[in-house]
Amino acid sequence: RLRAGAAAAAADKMATEDQARGVRLLVLSDVATNYFTLVGALQQLETVRAISAAQDETLRLVTARQSVGLASNFDVERAHTDAASARAAIPPLETLVAASRHRIAVLIGSQAADAAMVKPWTGTATIPDVKPGQPAELLERRPDLLASRAQLEAANARLGLALADD
Repeated sequence: RLRAGAAAAAADKMATEDQARGVRLLVLSDVATNYFTLVGALQQLETVRAISAAQDETLRLVTARQSVGLASNFDVERAHTDAASARAAIPPLETLVAASRHRIAVLIGSQAADAAMVKPWTGTATIPDVKPGQPAELLERRPDLLASRAQLEAANARLGLALADD
């Protein structure tokens, strides 16, 4: 009876530890998701700023052509609209960059004021080879599955405890 109670307590402890690992894994995945959002938004922002600069230059050239009679008012208005449209795409991307930096700062336990210090990594990453049988081994390491297994063992130990009490 005591052995079954001790086994149930040990299994409960293991389940709790596995659940804590699951929470840490969840936080890490949120950090990764926000990091990739940040990197993508920064790249889009760089591209949109370059497009905006090109549209502004096009507007300048079309306006110069109009002043010498080589372009119509329609051409100038269209260039002006294109330039304004390109400039209007910048603030939402800047907001996405700031929000992603803020989320990452909060998730890693930093102050929100330190969010501007979150910068993308510029190195290269190597992806390990997947070996045969590895997906099954990866499933066996998942914290949620380990916690479920430990909870099942705890329930079985409690069953043994209840049977020993009878």
